Amino acid sequence: MTKKKKRVSKASPGADSVSPNRPRTNPQERLLSRFYESIVLLYTLGRTRGDPVQAAIPPLTSIGHLPLLDLRRIFLETLAYVCDYDKGGETVTAIGLQSTPQKHIFWVAANAGSRTKIITFLRSLLTQITHASAAPDAANLTIELSSQYIDFATPRIKTYRSHLNPLLRRCSSYRTET
Repeated sequence: MTKKKKRVSKASPGADSVSPNRPRTNPQERLLSRFYESIVLLYTLGRTRGDPVQAAIPPLTSIGHLPLLDLRRIFLETLAYVCDYDKGGETVTAIGLQSTPQKHIFWVAANAGSRTKIITFLRSLLTQITHASAAPDAANLTIELSSQYIDFATPRIKTYRSHLNPLLRRCSSYRTET
């Protein structure tokens, strides 16, 4: 009696459909690959990510002696804070600076609903700051910039006021009791 030899493929079943040269037509394979691709990416990134590191910025009392990099960092952080005109996450702003031989480019990232308002305010503010270097009277410019910021950040100021009012009432009641 002769035995028939079965042809055994060296590749596992379904290996053809997972080939990088052919699209995944099986819905289950597509779903599994989407799942495993995400896991591999998270695993790979997990080893490179760490806790956020915030640059140590010296106190503003010694600002005149800081290196240019620290001065730029302070300027951009302050500018981003000024552009965040409302309390909460809706108006969070981040600003980066790109210096080219021709000009400086400010890269602004803001949440969806607040972009146009922030960009308009930032352009106006940067124009005024640029002209400030030639202005003889810095005190008037400071007052003008402050009032412009207060007008822009009215929602944030109102929120801070609403948080502060109950505390002030408790403080005044404590003062009258003693």
